[in-house]
Amino acid sequence: MIKNIEKFKEQFYSIKRLGVNLSDGGGPFGFDIHKAYDVCSIIDNTTIDLIIETGCNIGDTTEFLAVRYPDIKIIVCDTNPVYVNLAEMRLKQYKNVEIYEVSSEYLVNKVNQEKNTLFYLDAHWGNYHPLEDELKNIKKGYVVVDDFDIGCSNFGFDVYKKIIDVNILKPYTDEAYINNPFFKYPFSNHQVNRKAGRAFFQKGYDSKIFQLDNYNKIYG
Repeated sequence: MIKNIEKFKEQFYSIKRLGVNLSDGGGPFGFDIHKAYDVCSIIDNTTIDLIIETGCNIGDTTEFLAVRYPDIKIIVCDTNPVYVNLAEMRLKQYKNVEIYEVSSEYLVNKVNQEKNTLFYLDAHWGNYHPLEDELKNIKKGYVVVDDFDIGCSNFGFDVYKKIIDVNILKPYTDEAYINNPFFKYPFSNHQVNRKAGRAFFQKGYDSKIFQLDNYNKIYG
């Protein structure tokens, strides 16, 4: 559940859709407010000290998170120097945000995993697909994998050398969840062109948060 639904909606829709070369047209979480609800449900109902976002593009999602969570450290990365430069200019007013031009698996490996961390993994493009190396480097935290095949035709997913699906997750977690495609969110979704599935799991914590109705267990 989200704290203060009306404020959440105002924060989400106040962010400009500036993303570049994105199939969903840009915007926070691909302009999918239901995805934002799922991610923010974790942050709002647990104790998160650090948010890691991989594949930040030019900062649509980052800015939303910075506005909503000004007291939480947010560290993001991208490998495209143009995107990083634009994100730095855009986000310089947010003192809780750090941006790096590095490959995402390197960033995940270097962060202090003693903190209560949420990892939002969205670095899915290019010749090198870093997801499995990201997952390998996560020792503790709540993890969100975007563009995941949830087995529902209404939700897209990414395919590189492998489909982003349950088989990718199983070596790294004994329990995993997806967004519930039948959950009735408390507001409509204006992303009509490209909605993406997402998967969730945790390492080093209990999984009480995923007992909320907007999540479905897929194994474990």
